[in-house]
Amino acid sequence: MAKTKIEKQPLAKTQSNRRQWVGMMSLIPIVCLVAIACFLTGREAVISMRLKDKLNAMRQAGEPVDNASLAKYFEGRSHKEGTEAWGEILALCRSADAFTSDLPIVGEGNLPIDFRPGSEWPIEPRVAEYLSDAKPILERISKADSFPKPVWMPIEFKGFYTSLELAQSSRTVTRILNLDACHALYKKDTERALKDIQSLRSVAEAFDWNLSLVTNMISFATSGRPKNIINRSLAMDVWNDEQLKLLGDMMKQTEDVSKTWSTAFTGEQAWVMAGFSDSEGFENIFGPGPINRLLSMPSAQLSFIESFEKIKTVGAEGFTSIATRATAVEKEILVEGDFLIGGLLPATTSIARFYVNHEVSRRLTLTAIGIKQFQRKYKRYPKALTELGEVGLVERDWTTTERNVLGYAVDGDVAYVWSAGFENGGKISEQVPISDENPPKELENMVMIR
Repeated sequence: MAKTKIEKQPLAKTQSNRRQWVGMMSLIPIVCLVAIACFLTGREAVISMRLKDKLNAMRQAGEPVDNASLAKYFEGRSHKEGTEAWGEILALCRSADAFTSDLPIVGEGNLPIDFRPGSEWPIEPRVAEYLSDAKPILERISKADSFPKPVWMPIEFKGFYTSLELAQSSRTVTRILNLDACHALYKKDTERALKDIQSLRSVAEAFDWNLSLVTNMISFATSGRPKNIINRSLAMDVWNDEQLKLLGDMMKQTEDVSKTWSTAFTGEQAWVMAGFSDSEGFENIFGPGPINRLLSMPSAQLSFIESFEKIKTVGAEGFTSIATRATAVEKEILVEGDFLIGGLLPATTSIARFYVNHEVSRRLTLTAIGIKQFQRKYKRYPKALTELGEVGLVERDWTTTERNVLGYAVDGDVAYVWSAGFENGGKISEQVPISDENPPKELENMVMIR
């Protein structure tokens, strides 16, 4: 039988075929990378057009999108008539704030634990002297109430690095007013105390810029000062019926959370977007590395805007379950969105809880005023908070945002009303939440009424 002859390929030709094969195989990842690059480039080009349309729509709606539009936005929502007057007040308060370390409220000193008319207050003469020197400032604040609010101030917008010193300085004004109100209550000068409370509201309205979450929190803190003073005063039994009605009317003015929430996040969004449009971008935060370059891509910017659009809807349904909605939106953004963008978004749930605590504390103060009004009218404390309907309050006033009735108890000639914070899971204690370790004066979520 004949044998088949197998011809051998020359070695050089075999090696050439191998090189061709290796070359062809090495081209595959290169081709894939080129294809991916082309796809991403095309995708970013399409998204860039969508981003441009989105930004144009936002500008037409009057929403700020960068530093220049933030300045215009602020100017359109504030008034320059009171700029000089409030600017002088801030400067005078900063000067008066010096050398006050020994004083309570404006310094590091403390008020007496049982603070009311006739109680021992060794530093009172020093407080009286300080307030006498500060009287011209207090008079200026009262006069400035006639200007339209909020007030415009010269702010240079620089995105993340915008100085908010003027907004922070408003706290110095409120501290002086707070101290004057406490001193007035100690002296049973209720007219002066009431004037200070009204001036505190004026300061809160003057600097209620709502340009970002920071300015929003400052506004809430400032507007919370009158509540703190009223709560303290109800343990002193100093107000007459007419004054209690005025205080109650003040506390009936609730926050329009749907508007305030959306406006605050609209401004917050612009502060971050200024980083996108700035030539330096986020370099000062992330450095010149890949993260900064990724954030400059149209897809990142569009993802950020769309995430904020979801966040801005959280407050639309009011206070009820706002924290639950905030948590749901945060989870949705992190699941559907991009982890990098998630790092630029605010702690939405924490902010929602802050809003709720602010509203519940208003209701707490209003309820406490109602209890005092009832006690003066009927010569007894109400048996239950439902009796406060007799002095014009409704169920919403003595319940939390989740419709839980506030805590209430009477012990002899003293009544207590209290709420609960999120640290307690929103659960309101059935017992008066005080002890030797937690005296009533140190609890922000409880009011003592005498």
